[in-house]
Amino acid sequence: MGVYQDDSGQTPIMTSVKKAEFQLLEDENTKTYQGMTGDSDYNDRLSSLIFGEDNPI
Repeated sequence: MGVYQDDSGQTPIMTSVKKAEFQLLEDENTKTYQGMTGDSDYNDRLSSLIFGEDNPI
């Protein structure tokens, strides 16, 4: 892994990155951070995947 630099040593922001950032900002509707435990829906689905649907964890 490395960092792309042009001939003058600058690290330009690539067009694809600018487009992705724009899309993220356009879809953003809050500045709320996840809690310490993270996204509860993600955690529930991951627990089911790892431990099985019927596990009480």
